[in-house]
Amino acid sequence: MSASDSLMWTVARTFTPSKDARSLVSVQRGSIEGWLKTRLSLVSLFESGSWSHGTATTISDVDYFAWLPAPRPHSAKAALEKMRWELDFWYRDNSNVSVSVNHPAVRVRFRASDMPDIEIVPAYWSSGDDYFIPDPAGGDGWIKSNPPAHKEYVDRAQKRDDRAKSLVRLMKGWAFMNQVPIRSLYPVSYTH
Repeated sequence: MSASDSLMWTVARTFTPSKDARSLVSVQRGSIEGWLKTRLSLVSLFESGSWSHGTATTISDVDYFAWLPAPRPHSAKAALEKMRWELDFWYRDNSNVSVSVNHPAVRVRFRASDMPDIEIVPAYWSSGDDYFIPDPAGGDGWIKSNPPAHKEYVDRAQKRDDRAKSLVRLMKGWAFMNQVPIRSLYPVSYTH
């Protein structure tokens, strides 16, 4: 292994979330899922994004798609606000938790712990593995997103080069340390 490969592996491992962080997330996921099933008739809550792809860092939030039953509201902003209100109500007695809209998701921030933020995206099934989610660029529209296709994309890159996921974590760490606003690099299809 070259010195540069060794450095990349060491830095990438340093930025990888711990098993304890995964356990903390699991507990919160269960409580959020139960609440949203009761309040919004949630169909399913499933992990998406870097934690499910194996590219999460210690500063990554945990992304979930909240598959909600049809009909999809015309207004993405209204869907986000409704979910924000419900989650804010769920955490109302916990002063260490804040809930806000962070397009295309509702962010649950745990201020007084090592718990990563959780972002929950309202999602309405379209067809196959496609879901309508609020447009990440903001506004009131919807786009289609396909979480399994995103994961497959990352997994194909990892098969081509087993350093791919470590390189992504390294790049995310560099971006964070240098305040470079990189979020994601996935193809999306816009709908009107």
